[in-house]
Amino acid sequence: MERWGIWIAAGVAAAAGVILVWVTMKGTPATTPAQAVTADSAPKPKAPPAGQSAKSGHEPVAKIAIDSLEHDFGSIDPTEECSHTFVIRNVGQAPLQLVKGGTSCKCTVSDLPDQPLPAGKSVAVRVSSKIHQTEGFFSHSVKIISNDPAKQQFDLTISGVIRTSLGCSPQRVVLSEPAPAGQTPRVLVYSQSWDRFAIRNVESSLKDLKWRIAAADRDALRGLKALSGYSLSLDLPPLPKGKITEWLQVTVQPPDKSSAPRTVTVDLFAKDIQRVTVEGPDLQFGDTVRIGPLRKGEGAQTRLIMKVSDEHRRLRIKNIVTVPPYLHVSVEPLNIGKPDAGLYAILVEVPKDAPSGGYMGPEFAKMRIVTDHPSVPELKFDVLFAVSAE
Repeated sequence: MERWGIWIAAGVAAAAGVILVWVTMKGTPATTPAQAVTADSAPKPKAPPAGQSAKSGHEPVAKIAIDSLEHDFGSIDPTEECSHTFVIRNVGQAPLQLVKGGTSCKCTVSDLPDQPLPAGKSVAVRVSSKIHQTEGFFSHSVKIISNDPAKQQFDLTISGVIRTSLGCSPQRVVLSEPAPAGQTPRVLVYSQSWDRFAIRNVESSLKDLKWRIAAADRDALRGLKALSGYSLSLDLPPLPKGKITEWLQVTVQPPDKSSAPRTVTVDLFAKDIQRVTVEGPDLQFGDTVRIGPLRKGEGAQTRLIMKVSDEHRRLRIKNIVTVPPYLHVSVEPLNIGKPDAGLYAILVEVPKDAPSGGYMGPEFAKMRIVTDHPSVPELKFDVLFAVSAE
């Protein structure tokens, strides 16, 4: 009995020894009384390296690096290809998954990898867009969805300003009889894309309207960012009574002789009675001021001429309201020495520090001029302009 007890005790001790060894290897090293673990000597947790999850410290994650999320083409022709290649890098420690989301237009995205992008690798993503508008500022984007915890979705954006192949300024001429002194109606037919073109034909629905064609002034072309153009001075016939809605059409031949002729149409408009009239090269439809697309930090201004034709020629400007507020509008007598002339200059200015944004449709900038005229207490205008991103 005593011998059996000894063997049983030895077996238990041996089993315990195996258990102790296993715990020591899987847990912390055994300590002696002289090596007691204190709070200061205990090992401190390390911050997870880049590309690992902060929660567990052991789970690698993907991480996106990209130089820029937006590309600005600047000024482009309507026929130019509108596409840009963005390079996306995976600087994490896990494969990066990229999936196309929605778009703000008819954008197409090519070269998105079908398989996850390994750590340390990069991919070139080409974003293209079909530009349906013929002029002005545009901004198109495509959404990308990823498994990067810090950038689960992001937009790749392409933007720019489309040059006008053939345009006219103004697009609508407000007729008055007789025309104000020095204010003979003029129409500028221009191109921002062609360095030359030829006028083939001019016709109008307004009977007995005559016109004189001359090369456009260089300053006028520069103001429209145009490369070439012609000026049409209109000699008005006696205007019929009532409202007038007519047109003037100009047909031109592009510099490429094989191209079909192009036409541009100007609306001719007159109201029954105009006690207060406003005219200017950038005034369209009688109540729309078109400044056009601008580069960031460029700024622009245009001047309109307001004429008071009735006996209330000494106007007092009571208030001027603009939307957005940074749009600056001022009204001053055109000839301070002749206050009874009834002529005033309206200066409309987009400052150089104007933020990026578009007011060329469907949303327009606004300006409202409040006067003390008994019949025309206020004048309202839409202002069309856009400031592109840097």
